[in-house]
Amino acid sequence: MDAVKRHIQEDRRRRYLPRQIEATRRKLALLEREAERYGMHELIEGAGQQ
Repeated sequence: MDAVKRHIQEDRRRRYLPRQIEATRRKLALLEREAERYGMHELIEGAGQQ
């Protein structure tokens, strides 16, 4: 029975992971814009790197 539960959990994770990643990207973009607005450029990944 544990194998069945594990399979169900893995299947659920595979289904929801892309959605969670996209939501995280949107949240990061929002936070980066806020950091930009407050002049906190050092917090933004890749900022100042050439």
